[in-house]
Amino acid sequence: YAQLLERLNDPLRIALLPRISRSSDKDSIELTCKGLRVSFIISFVSSLLLVLIIKPFIILVYGKEFEKIANVIYIIIPGLFLKNLSMFFNTYFAGIGKELINSYTQIFPGIFQLFLSWYLINKYGFEGACISLLIGFLFFSAIYFTYFIYVNNLNINFLILNKKDFNYVANFLLAQIKSIF
Repeated sequence: YAQLLERLNDPLRIALLPRISRSSDKDSIELTCKGLRVSFIISFVSSLLLVLIIKPFIILVYGKEFEKIANVIYIIIPGLFLKNLSMFFNTYFAGIGKELINSYTQIFPGIFQLFLSWYLINKYGFEGACISLLIGFLFFSAIYFTYFIYVNNLNINFLILNKKDFNYVANFLLAQIKSIF
């Protein structure tokens, strides 16, 4: 699922990188925020679909005795969702020539997750690993979101979905459907 989510959003992030690198500060921030909001819609819908189909799919393919595997996905989906969105900030910082920030923002969450994993896996086993992964992703995403907002002195409203974002995604999907038929 993580790779699928990344593949849904990678084309958008890849297309943004050169545009961010040649844009003004204000325009690059607006492009990043718009990409993040559009990606939110796409990622949310795909995450919701996965939540709805994963358990029946596992039961159908592997049998009832494996249905608890779906719990792993239920646990880590929120973290994967936010981590994937926060990768737009990775693209932003790479585009403005500050790639080193991307490395720095991963150090503390990585160390935190290492210790958290050790503790939770010893205490809860496999579920502890899933919880550790979730918390690590949430922590990583919180640092990226906070840093991006702080460095750019940004109002949080720039990250809030609006009607234009939904229209953009709907128009894109309609254009894709029309091109197929």
